Amino acid sequence: MKTTKLHKNDLASLQSLSGGMAGDDRFHHKFKIGKERIENIGLTTSISKHALRGIEYISNNPDKRAEDLMEAFCNKDIKIIIANIGGFDSHKLIPFLDIDKIIANPKPILGYSDITSLHLFLYTLGIQTYYGPAVLDGFAENVEMHEITKESVKNVLFTNNEQILKQSNNWTSEFLDWANEKFNNTKRKMNDEEHGSIWLNFNNEIKGHLIGGCLDT
Repeated sequence: MKTTKLHKNDLASLQSLSGGMAGDDRFHHKFKIGKERIENIGLTTSISKHALRGIEYISNNPDKRAEDLMEAFCNKDIKIIIANIGGFDSHKLIPFLDIDKIIANPKPILGYSDITSLHLFLYTLGIQTYYGPAVLDGFAENVEMHEITKESVKNVLFTNNEQILKQSNNWTSEFLDWANEKFNNTKRKMNDEEHGSIWLNFNNEIKGHLIGGCLDT
């Protein structure tokens, strides 16, 4: 069930499917930046009922996270579900999900890291999803989104064009404390990519489905 392309002003539901940092007072400024940038690429946003209840509540109530997710699947106006951040236990939602209703209302999830569990679950139902940036990290990158992230998201979400897997020429893993708002205006230091793609056990041209995700998950 390949999802059709999104259109300008389509509605995105922002959800805490794994970690609950978006609702923590220390990090809510980061959430607002990510939300604004999602709107800047052309989507309208709504926040699910329990998304901002905080880290402890989100951790202790996977059934409420699942409730938010099912409401989004059943809402005809919502065209995509975007994870606020990854975490550790998005798999705990799966027993609370209604498979028949999801199949009857297929739509993609966008997110990465621990959200891999939900990507793979939907894959088993034949539903295409998007492994990509979350609201807090990716969309809310310090100062501005990385250009390769912004352009790839727009291409994937708003076109039906065949996608070429591009590689960034630089990268960063610099830690700047999200709780310190002054870092919102500080770009992280970038490093040049020296190695390019590294292929393991790869000698010939291969055709097939490309499946990716978080290796730990």
